[in-house]
Amino acid sequence: MPRPSPLSPEVLALMRQAHDVLGWILAAHDALAARPQPRPVPMLVAPLPPPSAPPPVQPLPKDPMRLISYPELQAKKGIRGTRQYIAKLVKAGKFPAPIKRSAGAQCYADWIEAEIDAYIVSLRRQRDEREARSSG
Repeated sequence: MPRPSPLSPEVLALMRQAHDVLGWILAAHDALAARPQPRPVPMLVAPLPPPSAPPPVQPLPKDPMRLISYPELQAKKGIRGTRQYIAKLVKAGKFPAPIKRSAGAQCYADWIEAEIDAYIVSLRRQRDEREARSSG
């Protein structure tokens, strides 16, 4: 003879329902596990090999028409000399001419950065040629 349960009839009814639901879940799981597994899908493209090293970082291309001011000419490009001295070099054709941005007494002049870079490269080339002549 079963012992009397200390639980109320409502709790017992809920436990029976939970037991039934758990049985349904287990039955569904077993049915899915017995189902044949899908075949693997063939790859359309060969997999990429793992990268050996990241590609080197390329510097951003300079804007060929970037203008630089006199203070930048000194600070970034290392060009020394007063404005008057640079003006004499420009007049003699030994330094790139600036672009004048305004007219009148208060004239602002900027240089095209690519022209300044080319000037610096030409100075280095002249130096290397002089050293080659003197040592050869």
